[in-house]
Amino acid sequence: MLKKLTPDLRFILSVMALNRPPAVLQTPGAPVDFVAVTDRRYKLRHVKPNPVEGRPDACPVEPGTHTNPERNFMWLPWVEGRISYIPLTNNIPIVTGLMSGCWLVVFRMNGQDCFGHIGTELSPQHPNSLRAKNAWKVAVGSRKITPVKAFNPVEYGPGTMKTFGALSVHHTFYTIGCSVDGNTFQVVAKTRVPAPPLAPPQFF
Repeated sequence: MLKKLTPDLRFILSVMALNRPPAVLQTPGAPVDFVAVTDRRYKLRHVKPNPVEGRPDACPVEPGTHTNPERNFMWLPWVEGRISYIPLTNNIPIVTGLMSGCWLVVFRMNGQDCFGHIGTELSPQHPNSLRAKNAWKVAVGSRKITPVKAFNPVEYGPGTMKTFGALSVHHTFYTIGCSVDGNTFQVVAKTRVPAPPLAPPQFF
């Protein structure tokens, strides 16, 4: 899916629908406030050029799997005050957002690499921000998880654009900056993010 997100491509999705909270908010054996997300697969539909506009219509994002694997991705929802995560067991990119300052992380837990979204709010002193960051620090300090690498997507985005974060199948971070009109997003820039190894216990 990341290969398809070239500048000027337009796609349609509902961020609110994709970010619906997971049904299970605590996985047995996971650190407190770490939320495992079920397999949420989506596809970027292909559309033909619009003869009136002279360019393709916006591509709908729909649940399910496309026959072209390059159009498939998993969605990692933002869960305020918690750390939502997906085990990296599938050969498929993962997308999350919209980003306003949350950190995205790769960490190891019980021998399994995972991709996580630390669910802070706009204010660093908001109770949800403090809760999510404290959960991360406690998990690292107790050695229930091992940080691998992390980044803040808005630090690499194109200014005032709406920002998504992503992790490729090769575990490379990306920032996707978009303009937006309702539920229609248009890619402005896609940035591959260099992410050096993360030193415990924290990056805040």
